[in-house]
Amino acid sequence: MNKYLKDHYLIFSLGFFFLLFLSGTLIFNSFWSGVPFPSFATTHNVRKDYISTYIALLSFLGTLYGAALVIYAYGGWKEQSNHETKKVFSIELLKIFLQIRIDILYVKKYRNFEHVNGTWHDSYLNKEYEKYISCIRENILDVRKNCELIGDRDLTEICIDFLSEAHSTNANIYSLKSNDILTKEIVDYYYNHLVSQLEKIDLINSKLIEKHIYI
Repeated sequence: MNKYLKDHYLIFSLGFFFLLFLSGTLIFNSFWSGVPFPSFATTHNVRKDYISTYIALLSFLGTLYGAALVIYAYGGWKEQSNHETKKVFSIELLKIFLQIRIDILYVKKYRNFEHVNGTWHDSYLNKEYEKYISCIRENILDVRKNCELIGDRDLTEICIDFLSEAHSTNANIYSLKSNDILTKEIVDYYYNHLVSQLEKIDLINSKLIEKHIYI
């Protein structure tokens, strides 16, 4: 819904009702007397019939106006509800990126341990290494899902670029022993772009990030 229209809702609403009232009166007068601006009735019965019929018209116009308000209110509520839902997906998307960043640090830690020692001497370390590899893989898939749920074209392009780069450095996603690895610098780069785009489309702000995201 247009932001200017929402900000000036009362003015537009009153203007719409006035136009509805005016056009309804002119049409009613034309059907009643043949002219939009008839002369004042001279007999009591004519005035009585006119007034009772006109009140019925006003009741009908009021019903139309009320229905229009209900439709407008529902549209506004639905849009606001969708916006709030997209905010939840946006926060979740940023959390996913930060979790990928954390998992990368653990992968690097365990990978360096293996390189120093030449082999896996500890089955626990091997399991931990593979666990974080698996977490990164799952979170990268969740990036695509959350971008699609938010439904912003520019945001989706940022996510697609990230996914492309993530798969080009696919060692830490599909091959556990390669030297090629997705770095936290790459994740930070796309994270900052996501934040800028989400702020641009009014889904997050600094206060929302401080409340829900811990860096």
